Amino acid sequence: MTKPIRKTRAKAAASKIEEQDNSVVKFVTNYDLLPELCSSDLTKIKKAFGVDIDLKGNVFNISGDIEDCRKAATILERIFDWADSEYLINDEDIDDAISQLLPKPYAETKFKSFYTTFDGKEISPRTKNQEMILKAIQNKQITVLHGCAGTGKTAMAIAMALKLLEYNRFDKIVVVRPMTTVDGNGKNSLGYLPGDISEKTGPYSNAIVQLFLDYVGDREYENLVKSNKICFESLALIRGATFNNTIIILDECQNLSKHEILSCLTRIGTSKMIITGDNSQIDTKIAKDQLTGLECAIKYLKDIPEIGFVEMKEIDIQRAKIVGDIIKAFEA
Repeated sequence: MTKPIRKTRAKAAASKIEEQDNSVVKFVTNYDLLPELCSSDLTKIKKAFGVDIDLKGNVFNISGDIEDCRKAATILERIFDWADSEYLINDEDIDDAISQLLPKPYAETKFKSFYTTFDGKEISPRTKNQEMILKAIQNKQITVLHGCAGTGKTAMAIAMALKLLEYNRFDKIVVVRPMTTVDGNGKNSLGYLPGDISEKTGPYSNAIVQLFLDYVGDREYENLVKSNKICFESLALIRGATFNNTIIILDECQNLSKHEILSCLTRIGTSKMIITGDNSQIDTKIAKDQLTGLECAIKYLKDIPEIGFVEMKEIDIQRAKIVGDIIKAFEA
């Protein structure tokens, strides 16, 4: 049975969010009919994110886990935007908006809750291809992950690497990233940056560092780095080295040349290597007649049994629905 369509009779005007410890405060003006309009939705939002929402006057006070509070505030923003544009709001619109922020694990996965973060959050693959990532990393010596941004390539790789480290399967995790910027002007020289190697590579590794922090927390991350269980290496410094009993994560390989990725692949020793990249996000100048390092890996290594390949597609995007919409718009 189709649910009735609800049309807003008043416009929601400007809104503002403020964060206070474990709560989010949201101010809204000019919404005289909002309590009537969204009373059932408030209940739905509270249940979905496990938060409390206290409405006094024009102020929503959302309390609970800070990340869940922010998600609840995002749903409220969506509702206010619909009201402001006099959009005909259907109950399914609210359900869809909530589901985008609460993606469900892949129901048939054998890797359910395969990793638990320091704060008790259980990590599971959310799509079939994410499960294939975990299978490939587990079973292959080299895994090549390529395709759309926002599909969890690096996130799944880091989580599985930490799990293997936890099981004492390997001694350490080494992360290698090209030292490139997004402006397309090519590689930067580490020699011009101040500090030791960790300080030089730091600006280029912030995204991966944040993943480690999300999974193990600040204190444990610091301990793992101090004990060389987690290391960051530059491409220039791994030439001539051989890595044994190591999980090597070679990230953003679309920014490597054929020679550079070959140099990395031949360092593997008795280790496991995870290669990630997205050829739609090339930040270096590659000649039209040349393949990127990622393209070389896909083309030349496809028939080697010990190497697994997983291509991530739009259906696997987990960051937000808008990421898929942006990719489609740019590819149109």
